[in-house]
Amino acid sequence: MTNEKAIEFIKNSSNEGSKSEKLACMYAMEDIILDDINSWLEKPIYSHIEQFIDIGKEVLNEYIDDGLASDDKQRTFVDGAIGLAESMYHYARIYHELKEESLSER
Repeated sequence: MTNEKAIEFIKNSSNEGSKSEKLACMYAMEDIILDDINSWLEKPIYSHIEQFIDIGKEVLNEYIDDGLASDDKQRTFVDGAIGLAESMYHYARIYHELKEESLSER
């Protein structure tokens, strides 16, 4: 598959998606352009998910610097959201490791 074909596929499959789906598509297309589709597909999914944690932390730091997440409830909410993203990363990593282990046993 070429980069162009992959990007076209993503564009066609997300025309009416939610805001979060469109954002995910944007990141996927950007990563494909930077890494090449074949390299991108060879990496385990958890390695791609990690960037969302970093982006979330950057956003969190901006909010804290602006004083928008300074009270305890807001901070707890934001920390929870980042924790959820980190859990997704670890879940995907565990899935990948178990899948690789399972395949090696066959």
